[in-house]
Amino acid sequence: MALLLPAIAVSDATATTTGPAPLLRTGPDSVAQIDGSPLAGGGDDIFFGDGYALASSGIGIRSSYVLRPVSTHLRSAELVPLLADLAAELTAATGATFTVGTSIPASTTTAGTISVELSTTSGCGPLSKSAIGCGGFAAQDGVVSFGWAWLHPSVLDDARLARAALGHEVGHALGLAHFEDQFQGETQLMHTTLADATLRRYRNGDIRGLQRAATNGFLLGVPAGPLPPLAPTALDVSSGSGVLRGTWSVVDQGSDLLGHEVEVAPAAGASTVQPFGATRSAAIDGLVVGDSYRMRVRAENAAGFGPWSTWSTLVMIIETCSGPFVDVGESHPFCAQIAWVADEAIATGFPDGTYRPGAAVSRQAMAAFLRRLAARGEPDPTAGPWPDGGFLDVTATNPFDEDIDWLVAAAITEGYSDGGFHPTAPVTRQAMAAFLRRLAAALWGPEAVAIEPGAEAFSDVPIGHPFHDDVAWMRDRGLSNGTLDDDCGCTLYHPGDAISRQAMAAFLLGLDALEPPAT
Repeated sequence: MALLLPAIAVSDATATTTGPAPLLRTGPDSVAQIDGSPLAGGGDDIFFGDGYALASSGIGIRSSYVLRPVSTHLRSAELVPLLADLAAELTAATGATFTVGTSIPASTTTAGTISVELSTTSGCGPLSKSAIGCGGFAAQDGVVSFGWAWLHPSVLDDARLARAALGHEVGHALGLAHFEDQFQGETQLMHTTLADATLRRYRNGDIRGLQRAATNGFLLGVPAGPLPPLAPTALDVSSGSGVLRGTWSVVDQGSDLLGHEVEVAPAAGASTVQPFGATRSAAIDGLVVGDSYRMRVRAENAAGFGPWSTWSTLVMIIETCSGPFVDVGESHPFCAQIAWVADEAIATGFPDGTYRPGAAVSRQAMAAFLRRLAARGEPDPTAGPWPDGGFLDVTATNPFDEDIDWLVAAAITEGYSDGGFHPTAPVTRQAMAAFLRRLAAALWGPEAVAIEPGAEAFSDVPIGHPFHDDVAWMRDRGLSNGTLDDDCGCTLYHPGDAISRQAMAAFLLGLDALEPPAT
């Protein structure tokens, strides 16, 4: 029938569970018709490979498909970003071209199309909040001509479940069958359950199955063996004892990694590339203590090198970190950045000797941080006196009054429409992006903050967002790489979250390391 979310224990044919139920299936959730011969959820023709199963040993896929949402449900537009992410994953995994097309009024039998529909009915039978999905295909001459994927609308209420179920059912639409065993120690996305809360994308066994189908279906652009690794993600770069260290994650595309190349670039000047082994980490020495560097990496397997990761943010090289604050030890991940803001007298901490790295930055503290950073220039562009900022909630007795007055004079803030500055309110990440960009403009001129039209920000800061240009500038200048989100498979900025004092130290150091435009 379909993928199920049972609320009670079920039979030994599926699984037994109590409490919050995992995603389970009690019957076939795929239907297939190969050259006119119907299959429902598998049968004797199922071919089992190393980490995957196909509807038949010779089933293949075309060199291109269009994923098209069916517009019959009010929430169908929510499928589009999920389909775009899935299309990119399928293209990278198979070498075929997957794109997202415009919506259609009903599922179609047009060759090269995979219809994706939110519905309470499907080719497997009724769908519900318990029976959530079905997928199938029709093949001609052993090649998938067109396919369908049905999802119950409730899956959209859980981003991880929606992405996982979509990939599972589109996998069926491309000829993948269920694979029950673990492969390389992992449950595959095409398992009959999606109980593993980390599942969202295809795993290495799933990818092997997709590649087998691609090789069966067409040869051009698809190597006989594995594809190169995907671009590394979750790149985490730090410094200590004069060494730049990086760790990362990478999908090997079904072939063991042979090694990596790591490129390191200073804030200004030429980059260098060094080879490293298969371990997903690297340590770079011989760099200049006190200078800042960024890193990117690519992985190699038997098929060659994959694409480069995105650049990390700038990290300053330090020998040891022994800042003045009792709550920021040498092992603290932001020790170097916090030690720098202390050394530069940008942050003085609290009377009890703490820095309180995880606390939110208030708007008045932000004004002081920015003014102290700018005051390091020659001549000091923050030297006053400055006209009163005119805010109803900032009087001359406020210890941050002069900092806030300067912030207004430098055109970095205008305050709120109620006439207030809201000095003790936390600074959001989107407001921080605007503050830093305006500070750069005040110090170096408008050319320092220019961005290309339509520049990419992050998935949660699309074009049209009131802070899009500010956040896009942050990303373009390497001040923020965002956070990879496993639920949506996208990179997020979390614009409405409060900025922490430790993150602010990192952003201020990154801004200081930027080279002003040549004049």
